[in-house]
Amino acid sequence: MRFHQQWSRTYRTGFDRMLLDKLSFAGIGGHWFVLMGLANAVAYAASHFMSKDQYKYHFAYTGQRSSLFNAFKSMIGSDNAANALWTAPTLIGVGWYMNGKLGASKMTKFFGLTLFSSYIFLSALGPQSGLNFRPLAPFLPRFDSYGPGYTMGAD
Repeated sequence: MRFHQQWSRTYRTGFDRMLLDKLSFAGIGGHWFVLMGLANAVAYAASHFMSKDQYKYHFAYTGQRSSLFNAFKSMIGSDNAANALWTAPTLIGVGWYMNGKLGASKMTKFFGLTLFSSYIFLSALGPQSGLNFRPLAPFLPRFDSYGPGYTMGAD
């Protein structure tokens, strides 16, 4: 007689159980987007205390320094009030809502996937590639943190 394993709604793989155990120990619980929104607000506040050159050195992605962490730091940087006023609350609110709907394990995986895909996009269409074509930029008010030769922000 052959028995088949039953997959129920509460079934978790070993990786999921390990991930949830580490998230509960760290106290994060899958709220990665919330933490990114808070980091975005803190980075915008830091833009008022640092000189522009020093802030761009730390938070702008130019494609010159080939550091993986530099691209991730540029995702939390913001030097424009309009950009910080819509990205930080959106990341916090939607991250909190989605974590309640999907759970910590799925949100952690989704956050990692979004960081990876944003890094790939920055690498392929960064400011030095010449492929970042924005024809409507002169006609729209500035709501992003892009500048000449650099990109920055969570949007």
